[in-house]
Amino acid sequence: MEKKDYIATIQELLKGIDSEFDNTSEKQKKMLRHADSRTILGKEEEQTKLFINGNSFPTNITSIYALYVYRKDLFLQYQSEQLARNMRNIKYLVSFIGEKGTTARFVGVYKINGKRDNPRVKDEVILDLERVTAFEHLEKRIVIDWATPANSWHQYYDKEKQARIEDFVQEQGKAPLFKSYLEVNLNHAQLQLVVQHPDWVSVLKAKNCIYCILDTANGKQYVGSTYNTKGIWGRWSEYAKTGHGGDLDLEKKGEDYCKTNLKWSILETLQLDISAHDAIERETMWKDKLGVKRFGYCNN
Repeated sequence: MEKKDYIATIQELLKGIDSEFDNTSEKQKKMLRHADSRTILGKEEEQTKLFINGNSFPTNITSIYALYVYRKDLFLQYQSEQLARNMRNIKYLVSFIGEKGTTARFVGVYKINGKRDNPRVKDEVILDLERVTAFEHLEKRIVIDWATPANSWHQYYDKEKQARIEDFVQEQGKAPLFKSYLEVNLNHAQLQLVVQHPDWVSVLKAKNCIYCILDTANGKQYVGSTYNTKGIWGRWSEYAKTGHGGDLDLEKKGEDYCKTNLKWSILETLQLDISAHDAIERETMWKDKLGVKRFGYCNN
């Protein structure tokens, strides 16, 4: 993050939201900066191994941030495992996930309701964490400068951190936020970004689907299906390259036309191990429902 337009400290931004949190001593609150590890696209072997209670992250989760966004239950479990000496007398965790340089993104306040020894790891405790929902409107929106040293990943809350609030406004050249499969609605420029974005790659590889391509110039539609081990990502990566993905009726329109006028959405998600027969059967049903053989770009 190049911009340094900080408007306040994190302490100022979180003050006055929850009285119990405010009235707790700053020496009983700690800030955690989870260091994110993202897969380099196409070089999965370079991903840092991450573990939850001794088990590897789910195969479709490529980073701590993706874990927080898509599997909050597992993120809570991941965060609950802490060294006992770091958690003495601590009642709250103010959590961040590291980004570029020394910056970090706020991902919530968590109350510690208890702790127990971890039977698997010496000198480690497992915290009973409760997410404080009063702060959820600020989750993912606050970016702070963790400052130096960046590797000091846990600090008491009395250390002021400069912060700024980001609006959820889509910036040009930045992948949109993933909300749900059914809310996916991407133009070609966005499609090119999401097939390279680690968090999107995670969710696109986790499912197959029935998808729809809309020609915004004339209203015609194309319906297709994915049924491969790389899920939606495996097929949509081809569309990201050419716009038409080799689909004959779309290819006739030309790359420039497809990249300018087409939009991609998901009609239905399918399990990752679905057979070609079952996927095509669902695809045929959607083609009949939407009339795309007669009025769209599907000729079979």
